[in-house]
Amino acid sequence: MDLGSRLPRYTSRHTSTVMTPTTPWELTAGLRIQRDEIVIAVEGDDARTWLNGQMTNDLKRLAEGTGVYGLVLTIKGRVLADLFAFERGGALFFCVDRAVWPALHEQLEKYIIMEDVSLRETTLRTISVCGARVGELDLAPLAALGASVVKHARLGPSLEVVVEERELAAAIEAASAAIGALRAGDAEIDDAEWERARISMGVPRFPVDFGD
Repeated sequence: MDLGSRLPRYTSRHTSTVMTPTTPWELTAGLRIQRDEIVIAVEGDDARTWLNGQMTNDLKRLAEGTGVYGLVLTIKGRVLADLFAFERGGALFFCVDRAVWPALHEQLEKYIIMEDVSLRETTLRTISVCGARVGELDLAPLAALGASVVKHARLGPSLEVVVEERELAAAIEAASAAIGALRAGDAEIDDAEWERARISMGVPRFPVDFGD
């Protein structure tokens, strides 16, 4: 029997290529602490419709515990940023590269005219948990930390753990323990491995793959 035919497979959300995972974390699960990202709250009665108008993806079906990826463009179609929007506790948020945020913030404020919308920096942090078996992870202990788990295909099958910064270390420990039940070794996906996987899966990153 061809062993390759028994391996889990998944399709990139950005390409039609079907990829077979090969590394331990791809076959099971691994985590990535998104240290370079900031989480922004989008508040006000018009928050959803306003943000929906700024992104290339549709937020109408966004629900509690789900997230979507999209780009923010200028009127002329120039990419300002890519971001991940999600709903948590009935509120709307997005995470974006911390270095990109000041310029993006300035531009987005120009697009708030008559709408009841405000943008607020939060102390929330995100941990991406990726791999073919993320659905098997016991992440229930995270609830005691006030963390939310958001379904989102950031890098293949993925979950986003959203937690207050003060609880980040405990959340990493809990997620690592859950991954440890599936496989041995370090749970964290390092920078080089994350970049390799991102490129092989055809997942773009601003401003590396597009922008000025």
